[in-house]
Amino acid sequence: MTVNEKYGASLLDLADRQNLIVIDADISRASKTYFFKEKYPDRFFNAGIAEQNMMSIASGIATMGYIPITHSLAKFITTRALDQIINGIAYPNLNVKMVGIYAGLSIGKDGATHQALEDIAVLNTIPNMTIVCPGSMEEVEELLKQSLDVNQPTYIRLCAGLTPKLANDYIKFGEANRLTTGTKVTVISTGVLTDFIYEVITENNLVDKVELIHIHTIKPIATDTIVTSALKTKNVLTIEDHNLIGGLGSIVTDALSKHYSEVQIKKIGINDVFGCSGSVEDLYHKYGLSKKHILEYITEAIKAI
Repeated sequence: MTVNEKYGASLLDLADRQNLIVIDADISRASKTYFFKEKYPDRFFNAGIAEQNMMSIASGIATMGYIPITHSLAKFITTRALDQIINGIAYPNLNVKMVGIYAGLSIGKDGATHQALEDIAVLNTIPNMTIVCPGSMEEVEELLKQSLDVNQPTYIRLCAGLTPKLANDYIKFGEANRLTTGTKVTVISTGVLTDFIYEVITENNLVDKVELIHIHTIKPIATDTIVTSALKTKNVLTIEDHNLIGGLGSIVTDALSKHYSEVQIKKIGINDVFGCSGSVEDLYHKYGLSKKHILEYITEAIKAI
């Protein structure tokens, strides 16, 4: 089962909520929202390849007490429709859900114009916005369900290639998931990279040295968990499939702003460049996010103590 198939099935499981409206920007075969469309055609709308209009439609529907869930590629649902998101949805604090598929480099060969490497940074600056980035298919299902009870705009960032479930299945909106409890370095990640990092840690016998914290809710972020871990290890490494500027690393750094003199922080991600076309495996290697690179970052962080 692919991530999008899991998402489509999870959406269908929530169809008993009669106020749920599904809107798609002509990608229902990719997003698998057609699962919902085939069973509940009266609550499904195809807005066409027009994300700005889709978000405006969603804002109107939300004012009538419905919960619209909108869908497009992560790149297009965020940056293309940004004005409508800010002024039509976030400013009036409407309960609109935005699902962006193939986020980060996970869209692979579609290249720079389709790779969302700035979506977290852009949306994090918007008041009333919440952001989630699942790290497993189990989290896709659970965070979608929990997000419906968060009465404000929510962006759900979906990356291709997610593992079925993480080693620790603690999933609670607004909190973090601690996967290992080592004492030498705190590694903080989100989305698809979390399981990569976990495998690197376990395969190289680093469990007692690395505290791996998975951030599935990026906004609001679990500041207390981050600070507690950082003050324990004094050594923080953030790793993300996103631009270094404004992404998870920047958000974590802000959370630790009162502790700069006590904590060493290093950020790993896309170093302020556009992506390019290629297989996901080749792109992770090119941009320093492969397992080999991750092991090097962690090893260097441990040695730097």
